[in-house]
Amino acid sequence: MYRVDVSNVFKLNVQRVLVVEDIAPVRRALKRIVERIGPTLEVQTANDGTMASQMILKANDSGAPFDLCIADIHLPHVSGLELAQSLRDVTDLATPFFVLMTGRPTPEILSEVERMGVPLLPKPFTLEDLESAMAAISQTT
Repeated sequence: MYRVDVSNVFKLNVQRVLVVEDIAPVRRALKRIVERIGPTLEVQTANDGTMASQMILKANDSGAPFDLCIADIHLPHVSGLELAQSLRDVTDLATPFFVLMTGRPTPEILSEVERMGVPLLPKPFTLEDLESAMAAISQTT
């Protein structure tokens, strides 16, 4: 059984999390991992960047925005990097904090992620790795 320090999640006041992953078994597993980190979190999923963007905008319009988006970089239609950047460019949007993940961290991706200041999780990652990424976000707030 994993033992996880959830204090950083609650420092962030994270209540709603969006998991964006195109591979269904990975998406389901990641959803379960996030739910273990914070059993009271509301976790929703999207299977591509376009769907995620629509969900984030709709959630913002409804007054219940996502606090955190955990997105794969390599997605159909809109990449995780493009998703994060495009939402930063929208005015009057409660942009969620992003954690990006990839199994193929090229030098270009690493450079762009560093430029954006977004935590990156290399796949495969552990529960503790995700907790550390969430802790890194809490230090920026």
